[in-house]
Amino acid sequence: MKTSESILSVVFGFALLAALLISGYFMFKYVADMYSTLDPQTRTLVTIASIVSIVCAAIIAGGFKARSSAEDIALKAKVYELLAAFHVDQLKGTLTDGKERPDMIDLIKLEQLLSLHGSQKVITTHKQLRSAMQEGTKESNETSRLLNKLVQAMRADLGGEPNIKEKDVLELLVGQS
Repeated sequence: MKTSESILSVVFGFALLAALLISGYFMFKYVADMYSTLDPQTRTLVTIASIVSIVCAAIIAGGFKARSSAEDIALKAKVYELLAAFHVDQLKGTLTDGKERPDMIDLIKLEQLLSLHGSQKVITTHKQLRSAMQEGTKESNETSRLLNKLVQAMRADLGGEPNIKEKDVLELLVGQS
């Protein structure tokens, strides 16, 4: 039963593709025939108008792409800012609102945002750092190394220069030297 359905759907897909190609051919042929019946001055104007409309469409599409790209980067930067603040608060041992442990709802929301907007390298490093901190190795060199790796992955994903010294990262984020 499944084999016959698969064969039927493939045949239908090819028939639809063939119909699309044939209709495209006849439409192109019709437009070319209509174009050839125009006098030379009108043909020149139609050609110029077509080129101008294609260029305008490309410019508008580029503008939409640039705007959405800037919005995506801003959202990603905000998520990364929250993630860095979370890990710094974990490293210091207290959160900014005075609680000892992070609110699990906030952590879940942060990780949901990270899964939607973060790069694979940032997500993997976050998981490694969270595991190291849950094991109770807050003051170890491994935690510092992972925090530095996380910040570098974030900077690389946002388009910044990823290579900064581990000492500088800790000094700026945590206040350690």
